Amino acid sequence: MIERYIREDLRNWENYQVQPVTGRKMDANESPFPLDQSVRERLSAWILEKEDLRLYPDTDNTVLREAIAAYYGLSPENVTCGVGSDQLIDYLTKLFLEPGETILVPSPSFSMYQTAAEINHGKAVSFPLEPENDFQFSAEMILKSLKEVRPKILFLCSPNNPTGQGLKREDLLSILSKAGCVVVLDEAYGEFAENETLDLISRFPNLVSLRTFSKAYGLAGLRVGYALADPEMIRAIDRVRAPYNLNTFSQIAASCVIGRAEYKEHIRTIISERDRMYKALGALKGIKGFHCYPSQANYLFMQSDLPDLGARLLEKGLLVRAYSGKMSAYARVSVSDPETNTLFLEAIKEILLP
Repeated sequence: MIERYIREDLRNWENYQVQPVTGRKMDANESPFPLDQSVRERLSAWILEKEDLRLYPDTDNTVLREAIAAYYGLSPENVTCGVGSDQLIDYLTKLFLEPGETILVPSPSFSMYQTAAEINHGKAVSFPLEPENDFQFSAEMILKSLKEVRPKILFLCSPNNPTGQGLKREDLLSILSKAGCVVVLDEAYGEFAENETLDLISRFPNLVSLRTFSKAYGLAGLRVGYALADPEMIRAIDRVRAPYNLNTFSQIAASCVIGRAEYKEHIRTIISERDRMYKALGALKGIKGFHCYPSQANYLFMQSDLPDLGARLLEKGLLVRAYSGKMSAYARVSVSDPETNTLFLEAIKEILLP
């Protein structure tokens, strides 16, 4: 009965599905590090001394925006916050897309770009990232696609999820100077890469950088994302931002962790472990079609002739992100703590080697 009331274009819609949690979790690119003790103490003190959760949160996320701005050397007017970067992706498509208008996205990439566009009456057109080229971005292809598609928004995930490759700065500059549309640079994994793009915000008012506390800062359970952009762009996004969109505890916790030295050490550890895993997996190249692609993120993207690689790893107590359909030859593994990473390397050797 309810079906007949649903929008016709959403009647066959399937929501984003998450794998059941089983075994050691290496599927969602979460941080392997627990909340630092000094942060726990600060949050405990806030609960004991200042907590007043009977009140609505600060709708402008003032303390958090000021903390983010101070860390990056920006103004709070350059910052807006969301419930994860997913909410900000939804806001951007809601703000800029007229019914039937188009976004341009890489393929493969984060599925929420297409989802947000279609829910907000738009459509997504993709340009391919080629496995033969290690899924690297091609500025030439992007510019060609921009000219052909003429999208309202270009979404670029750098480093790209799930493939792990980042966009070169010189390519980004070329794209920004010729795009003729809003360019959303999703930098959810930017802390693990080398490229710095912050200075481009003042040069390109059509640029939005999306970032998150879910990965490098280990606050995935609190869902805190933010956008950095020209103040005019931020004011535009805030037109569609829901009041009280970010709860009080999330605001306080995120403002406590940003820029702390221990998190920079966590990032260095993850990069070191990523490089160790990549080197070890490189020794398995070609065995049963196995190949691990280079990564600038906190995960590695793998290909093999075994369509059940994910299931075989799960039998050994390791949950990775396994893909289906056209992507069934691929899997993505998060960089975890050294012990878990070693268990993964041992398990995949047992699976691949005769």
